[in-house]
Amino acid sequence: MRHRTLFVFAAAACLLTASAAQAIDLFTPTTMPSSLSAGIGPLYDYTSRTLSVNNDGRVHFATNRIMLEGDFNPASWAGLRVMGGAGDMYFTTPTGFDKIGSPAQAASWQHGVRGFAAPFNFVGGGAVDFAPLRQPSLWIGIGLTGWGLYQQGSRDGASVRLAEYGGAFSLSLVRLATVVPYVGIDYAGIYGDIKSPAAAANFNLTLKNNPDAPIGMFAGISFVVSDHTRLGLEMRFLSELSGGASVIFHF
Repeated sequence: MRHRTLFVFAAAACLLTASAAQAIDLFTPTTMPSSLSAGIGPLYDYTSRTLSVNNDGRVHFATNRIMLEGDFNPASWAGLRVMGGAGDMYFTTPTGFDKIGSPAQAASWQHGVRGFAAPFNFVGGGAVDFAPLRQPSLWIGIGLTGWGLYQQGSRDGASVRLAEYGGAFSLSLVRLATVVPYVGIDYAGIYGDIKSPAAAANFNLTLKNNPDAPIGMFAGISFVVSDHTRLGLEMRFLSELSGGASVIFHF
C-alpha cells in the first residue's frame, strides 16, 4: 500500500520519469545535447508488474530504485548511458501457484515467495540511445532505445536475481523546444530466479516476464531547463504500471 500511494502521488505531480523504456527512466533521445557532451544526475524509478513463475504461476513484483546515471553523447544522434544504485524488492502471490508441482510444493513455494521482501540491494545497468530524426524544423522526433538492468537481493537465506532487457520506440514533439512530450511502445524481457535453501521451504523458481502482456506503452515529458540541465517525467503501462523521474546535468 505504501508503494502504491507513492506511485499515485508521483503520477499526480505530472507524468512519471524521463524517456523510453520499461524498467528505468530513460531520456527520450530527441532531447540529447546537439554536440559532444557528458552528463550525470540522479534518477528514481518505481516498477510494478506481473512475472511468470515456472511458466504456470504468477507473482506480482514491485521495486523502488534510486540510481546515479552517467551519460556520454559522442554525437547529436547517439548516446550511451550507465547507471547504478540500490533498489528494494517485494513479491506477492494473489493468484497462487496451484499449477506448479504437487499441492504441498505449491503451498510451500507460494508462502516463500509471498513472504520475500528484500531491503535496498544492488541494481545497475546501461542503455544506448539513437535519435535518427530530431531536426528542430520538424514537428516529430523519432527515438530508439536499447537497455539492460541487473538487480539482486537476499534476506533470511533466500535470494533473488533479475536480469531485465528491452527496447523502445518513441515519437516526440520536438517543435515545442524546451518542453518535449513523447509517447511510444516498448518490449521488456525479464529472466531470473528466486532461491531458498531452507529445509522448511526449499525452492528454486524461475522468473520471467508475463507472456500475457509482453508489449507496453509509455508517455512522458522532458524539460530542457537550460543548456546543461534536463528533467524527465514518465509513466509506463499495459505490460506494467510504473514510472519515475530524473535530472541530468550536462557539461
